Amino acid sequence: MWPGGVQPKTKQGNITFKNDSIVLECKTEGATIAYRTNGTERWLIYDEPLSKDDVNKIEIKTVRYGYKKSETISHEVPSN
Repeated sequence: MWPGGVQPKTKQGNITFKNDSIVLECKTEGATIAYRTNGTERWLIYDEPLSKDDVNKIEIKTVRYGYKKSETISHEVPSN
């Protein structure tokens, strides 16, 4: 089913800080980006830029149906 019998892996996401926003991206077409902030346990689905207000740390992981999920990456959020 997979090309060459090897399950593809979702590419790791990218975190960009623009002005007062946090922008998350993934180069795997059709991938979903999940994130959580400040060490919370609950993962949320990313659908629009996040406000940097009250965010000290962000973690993200990406997955596409049928692919292996990416590793989780984390980043300290710079203050303005």
